[in-house]
Amino acid sequence: NLRWRFSIHPLHRYTVLQARRNGDLTGYLVMTARELMGMPATVIVDLCVLNEAKETALDLIGEAAQLASAEGSMLLATQVIAKSPESAAFLRSGFLPVPNKINPKPFMMVAHVYHDVAMPALQGQNWAFGWSDMDVV
Repeated sequence: NLRWRFSIHPLHRYTVLQARRNGDLTGYLVMTARELMGMPATVIVDLCVLNEAKETALDLIGEAAQLASAEGSMLLATQVIAKSPESAAFLRSGFLPVPNKINPKPFMMVAHVYHDVAMPALQGQNWAFGWSDMDVV
């Protein structure tokens, strides 16, 4: 349920974009206006699509870009795990990685595997991560 996190947030306004096929939800994207590096920006804080609906991610990102531009944003930004399906969608949509040298918040996720069955936990493509997971945006 996205309502408790985004729709009724006491401090910030979020926009939730939905993608549907034949009436069924195939993905969503959540974005919010912020100031980044002294300029008006839009931050994509969450993106989730069904595995079989990979083009949905591109559609949602494109819709977010149009909306952000129309609202006067000078920057559209997000945070994803490198080599994840989400990262691939953002790169295909024209996003560029921020160089580590100027990245304002380096983030490293670590895990310790105790059994072979958990080895997939060390592969980035099995994770999804966005700014909303940090509870700061």
